[in-house]
Amino acid sequence: MAQSKKNFRIIVLVTVLLILLTRGLTISHNMELHPDEHVFFNAAQSLKGYLSGSSPIYEEVKTYPEGAIVYQLPFHILTAILNRIFDAGISPQLSGRIAAVFYFTVGAVLGLVLIYRFFSKKLIYSIIYSLTVVFSLFHIEQSRYGTGDPISYFLLMAIILLTATALSAQRRRIFYLLSATFLSGSLCAVKYPLLFFAVIPLYGLIVLLKDRSSGKKAGLIFAFIVLLYVGFAC
Repeated sequence: MAQSKKNFRIIVLVTVLLILLTRGLTISHNMELHPDEHVFFNAAQSLKGYLSGSSPIYEEVKTYPEGAIVYQLPFHILTAILNRIFDAGISPQLSGRIAAVFYFTVGAVLGLVLIYRFFSKKLIYSIIYSLTVVFSLFHIEQSRYGTGDPISYFLLMAIILLTATALSAQRRRIFYLLSATFLSGSLCAVKYPLLFFAVIPLYGLIVLLKDRSSGKKAGLIFAFIVLLYVGFAC
């Protein structure tokens, strides 16, 4: 078992390095941002300027929901700080792409953990998943662009992993489940139709509600609804 865990960690490390290598080599490709990226980039820059006080207004984006913009924002701020303090010369247009690679990488690792913990300890399944994620043409094209797709992937993997953990854990089960609920609301804020995936923590809630008193059931249902909304509103 110890050797299996060690080999699994190696697979995770290699997966991360491959993602960073393949995306790092192409992150500056076609710096004329495509239309989707323009929307996210302009909105994030506008929000950054508004929060920093350099712009009197924030121009809301009507084309897309704004959840992904909020997730990208820390990277736009970090890029501005590095450029100001260290004169790093990082193109602001790369901020969204750096965010995309980060969230895609974390999502891939969460997927590996999900497979290893809840599906099979046989490393061949982790390897197949890793190769699919790293070299799939769809993932390569979407994960290097500053859009909402890599963020959606990260959130979905986190929701599934947290819900699975809640159903298998002996302690803090409610904490894991409510965290998944919050992220489900956040996922909806990235892309509205993805609210469908709230059925994942909802199923977990139904399972955990068994053999509980009516008062606790009502409280958990209320907390589920509130956190779903809070995740969306934030």
